[in-house]
Amino acid sequence: HYEEAGRYWFSTQPTLNRLADDRAKALPDHEVDAAITEVLREDAASKGGFHRVFAAPDDPVTIDEAHSLSLVILNPSLVHAGRGAAMSPASDAVADALMRCRASQRRLRNTLIFVAPDEANLDTAREVMRKAMAWASIDHDVNNEKGRLRSQTTRTQADDAKDKAKTNRESALKAIRAAWSHILYPVKSETPGKPFDLEHSLISSRDRAAIPHVVYDKTKADGIVLEKLGTERLWHALKPIWPDDRPHLSITEIADWFAAYVYLPKLRDRIVLEGSVRDAIAKLDPQFGYADGFDQATGKYHRLIWAKNPPEFASLTAMIVREAEAQKQLNEEGVPAPRLEPGALPGSTAHPGSPDPGGTRPSAPGKPRRFYGSVELDMVRPVKSFDAILNAVVMELQRTHSAKVKLTLEIEAEASDGFADSEVSVVRDNARQLKFKSESTGFED
Repeated sequence: HYEEAGRYWFSTQPTLNRLADDRAKALPDHEVDAAITEVLREDAASKGGFHRVFAAPDDPVTIDEAHSLSLVILNPSLVHAGRGAAMSPASDAVADALMRCRASQRRLRNTLIFVAPDEANLDTAREVMRKAMAWASIDHDVNNEKGRLRSQTTRTQADDAKDKAKTNRESALKAIRAAWSHILYPVKSETPGKPFDLEHSLISSRDRAAIPHVVYDKTKADGIVLEKLGTERLWHALKPIWPDDRPHLSITEIADWFAAYVYLPKLRDRIVLEGSVRDAIAKLDPQFGYADGFDQATGKYHRLIWAKNPPEFASLTAMIVREAEAQKQLNEEGVPAPRLEPGALPGSTAHPGSPDPGGTRPSAPGKPRRFYGSVELDMVRPVKSFDAILNAVVMELQRTHSAKVKLTLEIEAEASDGFADSEVSVVRDNARQLKFKSESTGFED
């Protein structure tokens, strides 16, 4: 029966709830999975900390090689179960994608992270998506001017259909995000001759932001992905694989190694590596030097640097140089090697212009104490612009021991036709998960 304005009556027409159940049951499986895939691709627009996100590719082996960290959101057919990296459709697909890039052998394996749906939770997500699709179709038929049910429903039913469509759409998004919970990635194999093993990490949080954000935050928190590489860890990684007969290594080649070899740390991008190299060279007791290039004819290094800050942006020919080679050239050029000041600890950073031990450090009057600045990011390549700012400005400010750097990101977006309810809901959810300040965040007319 129905009620409106205090009046009650019975109808021979099926209720909207029953109609929604019937439509949900009638939906083909492939249409439900297609709708889920569409949600995954919308979620992938928010990349988190990844440089590239591939949402539900038909075949992961088609993903191109890249030196920066990428996330692959596996499609609904590639499920996983359990708390390890046991065999499953997902782990088989991941292993295949790590072995092959189209028809060739994949080389840059250490930049790929995969996330797969949980078998049981995916069943739940499919049921929720069925209801969402059913209510979306009913909302269209009831509230669209040419809808088939418009003339057969009351205003109360129309409002109910709109509300049910919205709440079920939101429930579907949450269920899908909850289902994609198995992170798979390659690590060094303990089996001789085997190129890699798969490692597994489980996302257990319930209320989640976009899938790329959650996966990145989880891998970063677990130390799987690094945004900063310590100088000692860099040296321990390079020392055993630096060939004895090579006096120098190009930074481009080192970046290639980190992208390819799964036994090396997984770096977010080359900027992380270059930052670590800069910090290592600037120490008072570095394990290697820096040069912009090498002249084969003269056997000399161009712009050789030892225990000093190298340039902010490494040239294409930039390289690190073994200590013996660097000291040999510096001695020939009559450049004294920096010495540790009394009380200085090995590993501390060199400061250009520091006096020799025993000398008197002159005071520097009028040193600026505060820096401030604002810049508009290039929205075509915002991540690259932001990385450049972090690299060229923020990291430089942080070199000063007593510096306290505060970085605030301000976002302003306008849409002449207004933002859709679904977009508003997703943005609000993501902003809350990312701890935006509530008093300065929101939508307005």
